Amino acid sequence: ASAVADAVLFAAGLAAAGFRTLPAPLPGGTLSLGLDQDSTELRLACQRAMNVGVVLVAATGNSGSHVLYPAAYDGVIGGGAGDGRLETTAYSNYGPEVDLVAPGGLGTHDAWADGWPDALFGASVDETLPSRPYVLGLLQGTSQAAPQVAGAVALHLSVDPTLTSSDVAVLLQSSA
Repeated sequence: ASAVADAVLFAAGLAAAGFRTLPAPLPGGTLSLGLDQDSTELRLACQRAMNVGVVLVAATGNSGSHVLYPAAYDGVIGGGAGDGRLETTAYSNYGPEVDLVAPGGLGTHDAWADGWPDALFGASVDETLPSRPYVLGLLQGTSQAAPQVAGAVALHLSVDPTLTSSDVAVLLQSSA
């Protein structure tokens, strides 16, 4: 949690122990991770980042239960996962903190009957090999959905960079 808090502060152009600072905050950031318990340090870092205008998007989690932190924090846009049937997946965590659902994949289903599972193609590092090459594979999860939510956030911010996290969440929900 401490390392993630430092990364959030860095993205916000705020001083974090041992890091240089950016000249200006980034407009937004994506956190494809989740903690089961609240972390005061991470919560405060997210609040500080949002206070300087950074719009944060976080994956909601993949256990089909409550939304994980930081997606559960007020002001952080929670990205859940949908499948090829345009339904929320059973694994995607749920609750009022979910702001938008985007394709997250479902490797056990073929909604289009095209012979391919509804998972998403993505690159990952094969850590079993010394050279750690990137490999393409079928992925699923809210960590695949959250960057797509962040893309929708980026489109809104490109039109109006003064939008706050809550402004963007309202726009996403009203136009989805």
